[in-house]
Amino acid sequence: MPGYEQSLDFFIQYEYSSAIIVEAKITEDGGTARDKVARIERLVRIWDESRLHGKSDFQVVACIDGSGFGVRRQGRG
Repeated sequence: MPGYEQSLDFFIQYEYSSAIIVEAKITEDGGTARDKVARIERLVRIWDESRLHGKSDFQVVACIDGSGFGVRRQGRG
């Protein structure tokens, strides 16, 4: 995908309309969870930028689970 250097977990392209990008992860530690969340945040920034230019032709879906996602730094919600 242009503007995104990493490979995507799933990329579903519809023939005549937009695409769906799915990032999926089950993790048991906070480090792996933070890495995946950073990837998702980057995709959302790309989506936001494309939407501002009238080109939001994809949706981002995150499927995440595991105890690693329950680990939070102090002061963050």
